[in-house]
Amino acid sequence: MTEHLTHHRLSHDSPTNRKGRFRRACAVVAALPKRTRHVMKAAGAFALVGGTLGGLSAVASAQGPDPAVTPFLQSGNNGFPKPNGGAAVFVDEGSHGQGVLLTSISGAPNEAGYGLAGLKAGKGTTVPFSSLSDVQTQYAMTQGTCGGGAPRWIIDLHNPSNPSQTASLLVYFGTQPYGGCSGGAQQEPNIMSDPTTAWWVNNGNTPQTTSSVESTYGSWTVDDIEIVVDAGWDQATQLNPNIQQVLLQKTTVNGFSLLPLPS
Repeated sequence: MTEHLTHHRLSHDSPTNRKGRFRRACAVVAALPKRTRHVMKAAGAFALVGGTLGGLSAVASAQGPDPAVTPFLQSGNNGFPKPNGGAAVFVDEGSHGQGVLLTSISGAPNEAGYGLAGLKAGKGTTVPFSSLSDVQTQYAMTQGTCGGGAPRWIIDLHNPSNPSQTASLLVYFGTQPYGGCSGGAQQEPNIMSDPTTAWWVNNGNTPQTTSSVESTYGSWTVDDIEIVVDAGWDQATQLNPNIQQVLLQKTTVNGFSLLPLPS
């Protein structure tokens, strides 16, 4: 599993404070052992439920233009002691609707668990980054707000000419480029076409435009597309100061519904 490093932002900070906070928080994360950065390779470290990018075309041909493709879920404590923790669970919304609830719980400053939902590339499937045209979701912050670099999209890639060469592309939910949103229901727009989308490449300090990222990585192969919540530590001003929680609904990739709304 590719490392998923966190960029930390607060929506209510001034631009100057956000930049300073970002540098301090990235220094904290960089100093953590690898296990705390979502490298969950150990057996039993995550629960794989299903869901592949390769399955999209197969399901589409069999079931029509808008099939439901089940994402995989992961959660963990990032190696921190209790009460740090995380959860990722499916939510039955009735009438064929399904959501996913992701939770991050913090037990101490700069510590928190995580919840993650994603879609992996199927075995033997080649999906170039340039083929992604529609990546978006509806969501509701059921506890806390966007902040601390979460929720965020992560698209993991590798160079087909040199598979050991990888890249992680991050996009924060909410106001670009740093992310940030209030509580309640939201719409995260299509990050592939929204002109405001800011891409953070390999935990870099400078965001890039979609055209710039596609110029560099357009031919690279998609390994997975994920949404992660891991900033329970950044909810100090909220009603439940140690919890960040988001309900994902109507998540789509290239027009295929991963989490359909109730019919």
